[in-house]
Amino acid sequence: MKRKIPPSKIRYDKENPIISIRLSKSLKEALDDVREDKSYAMFIKELLQKEIDLKVHASGYRKGFDEAIKRFRISYPCCVCEKEIHLLPDEADTKAAIELLEGTWGHDECIGKTGRRR
Repeated sequence: MKRKIPPSKIRYDKENPIISIRLSKSLKEALDDVREDKSYAMFIKELLQKEIDLKVHASGYRKGFDEAIKRFRISYPCCVCEKEIHLLPDEADTKAAIELLEGTWGHDECIGKTGRRR
């Protein structure tokens, strides 16, 4: 006669599924060397969590970097081929472009007060 499984065990198994893997003898020995006094489960959980954290961090970093590029990069078309040229803050070309604009560009309201034109 089969034993009845309690509902709490059914819920626990549903929320915490079991996985199993087979390792070669040499891989298991390497795992035993690096896991120190941790159980296999604890070591693998920590390893997985570190990997997940790295991926989440990398994804967030990339997303933030892409957003910063969109907001802060200066772009203008090439006078020959008309493809965009992108300037980044620390490049020599960026500094030269800023020097070229200094003294010639201003806020609309400031330019209107002086009577200067763009």
